[in-house]
Amino acid sequence: MYPLLRDSSVDLYRNKVKTPLFPFDFFEKLYQSDWGRILLIKYQNQIIGGVTCSILKNKTLYHWFVAGLDERFKSIRPSTLATWAAIDRTLKERIPISDMMGAGKADENYGVRDFKAAFGGKLVEYGRFLCILNPVLYHIGKIGVKILKRIKQ
Repeated sequence: MYPLLRDSSVDLYRNKVKTPLFPFDFFEKLYQSDWGRILLIKYQNQIIGGVTCSILKNKTLYHWFVAGLDERFKSIRPSTLATWAAIDRTLKERIPISDMMGAGKADENYGVRDFKAAFGGKLVEYGRFLCILNPVLYHIGKIGVKILKRIKQ
């Protein structure tokens, strides 16, 4: 759909985050759902950033993935604009909470937490909710991600 942004997002997760990204058809299905939002940042007829969100009806808008061609458009800051777009959508749809999800571990430096804090609001909790339904598969997945991260380095 938007190959330049899609390729840069895959590259970001592959090389910097070193964690697998959902397949592209996941995002297509999310976009087609009633509860998914994909907000795009457009500049000179080109998509340069975006954010993937989900909405818990009339309660919370969750920011899942934010991506942008920030290196190429440094003065525009597409990722920051995408984050603002999600906050703006929260206000326009009169949703009481805009949840940026994840603040890292309280005792570790985490630049993403600093970035999110600059938008205001309050920190509700560090980290992420974890519910393990199948411990064997969970541990296999953790090992797989560790292997992928080592291979990518």
